[in-house]
Amino acid sequence: MSSTNQILKGIRIIAFTNAYAGPYAGRLLAQHGAEVIKVESATGGLDTFRHFGKDLDSSARFIECNLGVRSLTVNLKHPDGVEIIKKLTSCSDAVLENFRPGVLTRLGLGEEELRQVNPGIIILRLPGLGEKGPKSWYGTWGFNLTAYSGMTYLWNHPDQPRPIGSQGVYPDHVSFIMAPTLLVAALLRRRVTQKGVTIDLAQAEAAAYVLGVSYLEMSVNGKDPEPRGNHHPTAFPHGCYRCQGDDRWCVLSITTDEEWQKFCRIMGRE
Repeated sequence: MSSTNQILKGIRIIAFTNAYAGPYAGRLLAQHGAEVIKVESATGGLDTFRHFGKDLDSSARFIECNLGVRSLTVNLKHPDGVEIIKKLTSCSDAVLENFRPGVLTRLGLGEEELRQVNPGIIILRLPGLGEKGPKSWYGTWGFNLTAYSGMTYLWNHPDQPRPIGSQGVYPDHVSFIMAPTLLVAALLRRRVTQKGVTIDLAQAEAAAYVLGVSYLEMSVNGKDPEPRGNHHPTAFPHGCYRCQGDDRWCVLSITTDEEWQKFCRIMGRE
């Protein structure tokens, strides 16, 4: 499955990816022409989504996230497996990974070891809470980071007694869109400088990016933003409204005068 835009043709990327953010970033890179090689184990243990089906090859979630990506089965706990990855690194352009910080280092495939075999390698990491810092060692999933960033709190309804969120994994989505953009930027930089680079894209920081207005409100006004439920600062009507009948609802989002005029015509209230 590829895009008509093959801007990454000829680029080889080694992927150590799990679940959603890392694999989907690999899928997007592959769709734009890159050869993405996902390192896996014979038991499927390196990617949780392998186990979401009746067997390792039938998980719809895994297939969705890894379309167009090649698979290489290697025992990373055996010296020969580590050497295979080092040889592959020597003829690759980038490494994409979203394991917990330190996993590849403990396997003998940390930044220092990879640069010894390929000084120009680009390493793009997508840890939940970054590679460094007091919470970097935490294992995270998208819905944990949604709460950690403040998103779960902000989408509450006002005066709600406790947070009610969803299983939506917004940090994963934002991260796997940002990751290919950063990788292309790093490739362009290497073309000019002939140097590789290591990028730490913390998924929590990616989530913070989409909440910039709320963070700015707090820093300027010194007051924490309040939950707004379905309300929107610049759109009205905007929400989920009860209709006649049992459990019947209508969702509206009107953001411009033109949309308002069309809405009024539909209601017969022109």
